[in-house]
Amino acid sequence: MSFNSIYKSAKFSLTIRAMAITLVIMVIVLPITGTIAKAQVYVYRPLIGGIKITARYIFDFTTTERFGTLGFIAYRDTSSGREYGILTAGHLISDTALLTEIYQPTSDDPDNLIAYAFDSYKGDYTDSAFIPIFPDIEVEPKVFWSSSDSSATFLYIVDIESTYFQRVGDPVTKIGVGSGITSGVIIGFENVTDDGVYYEKLIVRYSAYSTGGDSGSPVIGDIYDELPAPHAKAYGVNWGYAYTTAPDGSEVFQYSLYHPIDWVLADNQAALYLYPWGDR
Repeated sequence: MSFNSIYKSAKFSLTIRAMAITLVIMVIVLPITGTIAKAQVYVYRPLIGGIKITARYIFDFTTTERFGTLGFIAYRDTSSGREYGILTAGHLISDTALLTEIYQPTSDDPDNLIAYAFDSYKGDYTDSAFIPIFPDIEVEPKVFWSSSDSSATFLYIVDIESTYFQRVGDPVTKIGVGSGITSGVIIGFENVTDDGVYYEKLIVRYSAYSTGGDSGSPVIGDIYDELPAPHAKAYGVNWGYAYTTAPDGSEVFQYSLYHPIDWVLADNQAALYLYPWGDR
């Protein structure tokens, strides 16, 4: 069963946009909007969450590029050792080309290439992907947080907040390169039944603003300033947003949607790379 097949059987009533994916729900929320930080589109080595990535592929003699956001650093333990990779939106990967090149931040410099991605890397139940990176690229278990003209600050990811403990009203923050850092609250969950199988809280609706380019963004919970470093828990990976259409044809934002982090990890058979005091 694929993620798309789930939504063919789901009943919605407003339009949801996730780049190449459209669906349909109904609720009105007042978002808190943010501004993208210039530092989010810089080159980052080691890789971290909340920064720009570009997916580039060639199909039928046409080159296509899509940009999105690196969500979290994750890994798999294999027979040959630990394999690190990135979690992001699955729809950044082409479903027609043989492979998709992943750059951070852009494809204008060949040295920015960090991975090759294949259609098989996409999750089955979530619009997410674990993309293994080249072994010589370093990573850190943190996400972009803020910046000034001279420096940037970061948050360490110390744990995950499982779906079971996520509640309506929980404060959440999305860190994307489309609309920057935006905050809101959880406003609801989508439970899906497909072929007789029940999937609880597969999608979370939340009020923080998001737009194109925010696909794959990390969604985190409360931020804690306690030493040894500012930190937060991972809540999910941003998927898209819902909107209505105004009489003039413009989009009117309603709410954003993310896949809970435990669903994403299970779907991709990966573990989240956590700051040492939370690593497991």
